[in-house]
Amino acid sequence: MIEVGEYIRTKEGEIGKLTKTTEEPEVDIGIAIMPEVTAYWLNQHTYVEETDITKHSKNIIDLIEIGDYVNGLVINLILDGKVYHDAHDMLDVYMFEEKDIKTILTHEMYEQNCYKIGDYDE
Repeated sequence: MIEVGEYIRTKEGEIGKLTKTTEEPEVDIGIAIMPEVTAYWLNQHTYVEETDITKHSKNIIDLIEIGDYVNGLVINLILDGKVYHDAHDMLDVYMFEEKDIKTILTHEMYEQNCYKIGDYDE
């Protein structure tokens, strides 16, 4: 059961706090919501359907995936509920705790916003 106040991650890579749910007919920013559908509201203004939610948790660190950027550093290791950036030389290993997280750029959002040069298709 997803609860108000939890953080959610969508298929599109959006992360935010669930601010309300609606189970009654309502029209908000042009979206009609049917009575049998629970509407989830991300950051007070974005309507999200339950089928678009991939993860939810009271702890935002639980939503981070490999390939996401935390505080500008790519996450390439998740171990025992902790997320790490390893610069591959073993001299620069950063472990992030929830209190350390200031920004998250999900790998989905990164891919959507990349400008690809030439024939590069990744």
